[in-house]
Amino acid sequence: VIEPNSGLIPFQLDDNLQATVTFHAAPISTTGNAPAEGTFSATAYIRVDFA
Repeated sequence: VIEPNSGLIPFQLDDNLQATVTFHAAPISTTGNAPAEGTFSATAYIRVDFA
């Protein structure tokens, strides 16, 4: 689980300075009601910081 604004996702750059990161998403409830079953869509904004 990656919590908003606090997640760390390690990755390695290859010799071409490329990397692949795979995400799996599932609907969650923010209201206390169970999410509807079936296909869903979502939007995510990902910030990458290089140290």
